[in-house]
Amino acid sequence: MLKKVLLFICLTSLGMISVAQPKVGISLSGGGALGFAHIGALKALEEHGIEPVALSGASMGALVGILFANGLTSDQIVEVIRQEHMDHANRILTPSSKAHGLGLISHKNVYKILETHVAHNNFDSLKMYYACSVTNLTKESCEIIDKGNHLHDYVIASTSIPVVFEAMRIGDCVYVDGGLKNNMPADAIRNKCDILIGINVVPDSEKGPESFDHILDIAAHSLHLIINSGTLESIKSCDHVITPNTDHEYNAFSFKNFDELYQRGYDAMNAYIEAHPEMFQMPNSENKDKKSKKK
Repeated sequence: MLKKVLLFICLTSLGMISVAQPKVGISLSGGGALGFAHIGALKALEEHGIEPVALSGASMGALVGILFANGLTSDQIVEVIRQEHMDHANRILTPSSKAHGLGLISHKNVYKILETHVAHNNFDSLKMYYACSVTNLTKESCEIIDKGNHLHDYVIASTSIPVVFEAMRIGDCVYVDGGLKNNMPADAIRNKCDILIGINVVPDSEKGPESFDHILDIAAHSLHLIINSGTLESIKSCDHVITPNTDHEYNAFSFKNFDELYQRGYDAMNAYIEAHPEMFQMPNSENKDKKSKKK
């Protein structure tokens, strides 16, 4: 027996026997501009050599997620943000020209970004498994979409904060922000990976901002309260949850603070990895089964 163990150690060190590497999945929460922190967190994971096999997201997490799932690196996503001026509110918050539309803000600029950087409009074209959550107002239910055509439409629907952004008609149904029902759809990829990492950019808080000086402050904190409840259950499906420090200083409409939010995500992920060096080790089957049963 001792000879077999020594032989295994020698062959492994020589690369003649490969040790199974855990499959990593990442779930990105919604949170409007706070979702810029996701890009920094993904950068930190890349620097540690982590290549996920599955990704899910809601709202801004769905938008960042589709770019990453389409094969863009975190640095390339930053280039998209700069190139498309997504760090300027007036680029995202473009008033709708429809007199009787389903929202105040148009999606036309975000559509152009998807058409440019995610050329194929179907889920099968992506480089990894990807799913996004949407809220079906017609059926009053949450749906996880991970296949078929209308990829761009469903991502847009997932980002459609009700009333603020135009709701999406897809087929016979009307869809809005996935964060209303499932703001971090971790359960969608629980069975796709061994290690599931959730990145939640909308931390729970006991009180609101110190002042409400603008209508967007009201909208942002109302959204915070709604989507926070849609995140708590999903956290239970994750093996690790990283929560960048975005509370109170920024909100869902802080697009101009891209650099700071990116850095918050990068710092939070690096700090978590440093504190949990074991996080990328293959979990034992008992713990994995327990997580899977929580779906």
